[in-house]
Amino acid sequence: TSTIAMMTFKEFLQERTSRDAEIEALENKIRSECSLEKFWLYHSGQNPDIIGLQLIVVGKDSQGSGQGTKAMKMLCDYADEHGLIIALSPSERNKHIGTTSKTRLIEFYGRFGFVKNTGNKKHPRVSATMYRAPKR
Repeated sequence: TSTIAMMTFKEFLQERTSRDAEIEALENKIRSECSLEKFWLYHSGQNPDIIGLQLIVVGKDSQGSGQGTKAMKMLCDYADEHGLIIALSPSERNKHIGTTSKTRLIEFYGRFGFVKNTGNKKHPRVSATMYRAPKR
């Protein structure tokens, strides 16, 4: 006989609040340690095993210094440790935030194990255009 553990609504809220606080702390740590202009993560209670990278901006003075790579490594290490999928959608060229090329971004994220969310790699719960499964 299998037993399914049911959590109370209060337990659910505590778990979600705890995870959201943890994600916010991670976001602040990476932004600070990598001297990023912007680094925004998001987390959905509907998909607790998925975190999203909404925006990463390396300041003009720090571009080419490896800070973006360091930030992605920290994020991927965290996701691997916690068994989380990372979802993101590379943006088009935007001179205001420093995006040079969507193709370059796709290549950059590919170095960390991100795949395009299409065809036989389409993930049923990821709406972003790329994702990375946790390495175990």
